[in-house]
Amino acid sequence: MRFCKNCGRFAADPAQTHCLKCGKPLPPLPPEPVPQPEEKTGTAGPLYHRQTPEAGMTTVEYFFTLLVFSIPLVGLLLQLIWSFSGTEDPARRNLSRAYLLRKLIGAVLLTAAAAFLAVMVWSVLSSGIVTAPTPYYW
Repeated sequence: MRFCKNCGRFAADPAQTHCLKCGKPLPPLPPEPVPQPEEKTGTAGPLYHRQTPEAGMTTVEYFFTLLVFSIPLVGLLLQLIWSFSGTEDPARRNLSRAYLLRKLIGAVLLTAAAAFLAVMVWSVLSSGIVTAPTPYYW
């Protein structure tokens, strides 16, 4: 298939040398592929192991993995192990990485909220608007 580089019109005729719309010369035809002779040997070719698609985790495996993740220290330790070691199950590795990322984002947001709250309390207390009550009433 050839197209005119100037106007983009399709040149249907292989013998056509110039564009019918703008008159510019068309690019040359690509060379025809040369068929390669097939080698006939006694073997049918190399045999490769057929790769089976990876089976994901079942619902029960997801449930128990999430149940283990809810245990405070053990869950974090297993998330780190399953995320960064060579686990056999890519679904468990990806789930562990997603939960670690979720924990990291939550920790950053919680730290930012605590810092904002601390700055607000400090500014209110240092402004003198709120004063401590005096023990004497006269």
